[in-house]
Amino acid sequence: MLKNIRGHHFFDDNINSESKVIDLGAYKGDFAKGISTNYGSDVLSVEANPSLFDELPVINNVRFINKAVTSHVSEIKFFIGDNLEGSSIKSSHSCVGDNFSMVEGIPLDMLMLENGIDSVELIKIDIEGAEIELFNSTSDEVINNIDQITVEFHDFIDELNIKKEVAKIKKRMKLLGYYCFIFESPNKDVLFVKKSKGLVTFSSFFYIKISSKIKIIYKKIRFRITDSIKKILRI
Repeated sequence: MLKNIRGHHFFDDNINSESKVIDLGAYKGDFAKGISTNYGSDVLSVEANPSLFDELPVINNVRFINKAVTSHVSEIKFFIGDNLEGSSIKSSHSCVGDNFSMVEGIPLDMLMLENGIDSVELIKIDIEGAEIELFNSTSDEVINNIDQITVEFHDFIDELNIKKEVAKIKKRMKLLGYYCFIFESPNKDVLFVKKSKGLVTFSSFFYIKISSKIKIIYKKIRFRITDSIKKILRI
């Protein structure tokens, strides 16, 4: 069944107490808590922001790690935004300033290896532009061991200039045998589901695609109407 936790859609048919879930961009731990509470799954949750990490609660079955997911192992600058949710390893991110902390960077494959994870039922990615580096540095072999990836791409932030990279990643994932769903425009809530796992039938794929597209169009029309009314009222 299709579920949504904190703006991230996924199918929960394969999520249970035996599942492995990775949460990249823990923030305040809401997604990890939702998975643990509803399914009892083991969650490896990564948060790069030291101040947010220090305030994360203790949650059953959830292990928090204070690192950033990067293309290679190194200590990197993590830029702190006024809105802590918008903090990023990308200095070009519009939400960050000059303030930064040094954090340990680790590639996804090494993160999995260090934690004894061979395959993953679900990965959630919300890492403020660093998702491009993550996908581009992760091999096809590792990706093929992931059933579902729910990700917020940050191509809506013009300063990051990643629209072409996002398109390439979506094309790559389709070639690797994943369905691609977009639940919020432009690519704020994207779900990749491995076809061979049987979580989505061919007919339900088209039904969800069409219904999601209708919802996106409806939101755009509603926004434009609301914006037009506001402009008229200002006259």
